[in-house]
Amino acid sequence: MAFDSGEELTYVIYYNWNFVWIPAGEAVFRVSDNGSQYNITAGGRTYKSYEWMYKVNDRFESFVDKSTLLPSVAIRDLSEGNYRVYEKTAFDRKKQKATMRKGKTAGEATKKTSTHDVNECVHDIVSAIYYMRNMDYTVRSKGDRIPLQVFLDGKVYPLGITYKGTGKSTIKGLGKFKTVEV
Repeated sequence: MAFDSGEELTYVIYYNWNFVWIPAGEAVFRVSDNGSQYNITAGGRTYKSYEWMYKVNDRFESFVDKSTLLPSVAIRDLSEGNYRVYEKTAFDRKKQKATMRKGKTAGEATKKTSTHDVNECVHDIVSAIYYMRNMDYTVRSKGDRIPLQVFLDGKVYPLGITYKGTGKSTIKGLGKFKTVEV
């Protein structure tokens, strides 16, 4: 497995203002053990000093099967400026259905439920990221296109990644790492 319970990754989000890059927020990804599943959370927020310009406080959460990395439940809770959406999707793999509750808040989402047809390999945004991180790229050739389907906002999006090869990246202060470019 390319990750394990306890992993936490923090990324600084920059705003580009002409030639100046301003650190305006951060995104934090966390993995925790939940029995037969991983509970993966991803949160993005602006730093308080930049909230006057545009406030973001987003949270994504996915419960994924440890062996397949397919989600059983996915939550998307967005707060961006005046925009709000809460979406909770339960995936039924055997029936190939996704049941989604959606509203501006979690309480409002209980009022609106819809069911959608999905195939057995569909992901949510968070599980797709961790699924791609865990692929065996040693069996891939440069230029291979790998299909991936993501369920978001009541629709299935046929996405894909193109394998561009392996290499080495240097991360300042941390050293050199083997990388995969997609």
